[in-house]
Amino acid sequence: MLRKHANASIPFRALSWATATAIVTLLASCASIPPPTSTMSRAQSSLQAAQKAGAGDADPVDLEFARGKYQQAQTALGNGKNALAADLANESIADSQLALTKARLATLRGQISAQTKENARLRKQLLERAAKARPAAVPQAPSSSDVQELPQTVLPAPASPAPASSSDAVQEGQ
Repeated sequence: MLRKHANASIPFRALSWATATAIVTLLASCASIPPPTSTMSRAQSSLQAAQKAGAGDADPVDLEFARGKYQQAQTALGNGKNALAADLANESIADSQLALTKARLATLRGQISAQTKENARLRKQLLERAAKARPAAVPQAPSSSDVQELPQTVLPAPASPAPASSSDAVQEGQ
């Protein structure tokens, strides 16, 4: 036994108004995202900085990721997908900065290696100069090849004491 109410259409109308309002709000929020032009320019600048720092040689993988994300961001921007374009541009910036950091690290490692080699060369040069400038008055410890043997003189063996006579023994006892 279903009863028909005169107000049965009110909940349906309220539901349809709420749905329509939600759809309009959703569409308005999608349309209200402005194009991420500043993020796109930062992504492009980050790519250029990484390339200039030598990331193509030091970290080509991350640099290629950054380029790919930037191109995807440009495509999304062209299709009106501003939120996606902003996200992809930010990912491109992150990948570019990683590639830039790795390129700088490779440059610094090269400089450290070159400086280490230069330090070793200078150390060797200083030791050679010090060896040449060593004064002759300073005696050096002789090596085993420098030691000369002195002639040995054979001395006569000491005379053995004469046996004591009986008269000496008597004198000692007295």
